[in-house]
Amino acid sequence: MPAPDYDRIMAMADDPTAVHAPTPAAAPPPAPAAEAPNRLVAKLDTVTARALDKLDELLALPINTDDGNLTRAQTAAANTVLNTQAKVDEMRLRAHGAPDIMPKIIQMLKQEKEKLALEKGGSAETDIA
Repeated sequence: MPAPDYDRIMAMADDPTAVHAPTPAAAPPPAPAAEAPNRLVAKLDTVTARALDKLDELLALPINTDDGNLTRAQTAAANTVLNTQAKVDEMRLRAHGAPDIMPKIIQMLKQEKEKLALEKGGSAETDIA
């Protein structure tokens, strides 16, 4: 991604009603087809990609402590990125979490019931499904 154009960003901040041409690298991806079954997912992916590009552009700017608005925007962007990454990491950990051990526990219970039944000389039938 090319370096952000600080002057263009500041011009947009000075005149929010003006229409500014997007940077050449920020050309939007094609819109998903309306009949696509997962078009909302595709739209979210498209918007997410744009948002990440904007965050990257904003965070690449040098910190200017004289411009409070820009500094707050950079801080908010960094906070957004870090919070999102933390959530993604948490979901990855949950996905790779402890496997379901209930079938193993049920199997162990069946084996113990069978052992007890054999020790008592009775039947090894169990009522655990």
